[in-house]
Parts: sequence; structure tokens; C-alpha cells
Amino acid sequence: MITHKIANRVTALILGLFLERWGRTPGAREWIEVDGERVMIGPWLAKARTKLNAGQLPYKHAKLLSETLGGHGTTPVDQP
Repeated sequence: MITHKIANRVTALILGLFLERWGRTPGAREWIEVDGERVMIGPWLAKARTKLNAGQLPYKHAKLLSETLGGHGTTPVDQP
């Protein structure tokens, strides 16, 4: 069973791969294929940013998001 903590780390890694490959953040409906599986990375990022801006994103998740985006020269709208 995959916990949310592990799922968020994996999704953040996938976001990093998207940023590395395309050089930009994904749009709200974009996806990336990983090991034959379609990962809806755009909706995940949009939801995370919405929660971040509303102050509802847990600190560890916000930090992970900031580190992932910051490593590619992008920052979320709000900083943890």
C-alpha cells in the first residue's frame, strides 16, 4: 500500500522530471508517461498550488513542492 507521504514524494520526483524535460511547469490538464503509466501531473500541481495559496497544504508537502520547483528555477505562488 502506498501512503500519501510516499505518493507525494514520487509525484514531486515526476514533476521534477517534467520540469527537466520540458523546461516549464505543466498545464492543469497535462500528463507525463512513466513506465507505461499516465501520471496526471498538471492536475496534481494545480491542486497543490490551490491548497498552498489557501493555506491548506501541510508544511512538509509545501516544502517538498518548493524544493522541487526551486531546483528548476520556478517558485510556487506562496512560500512555506
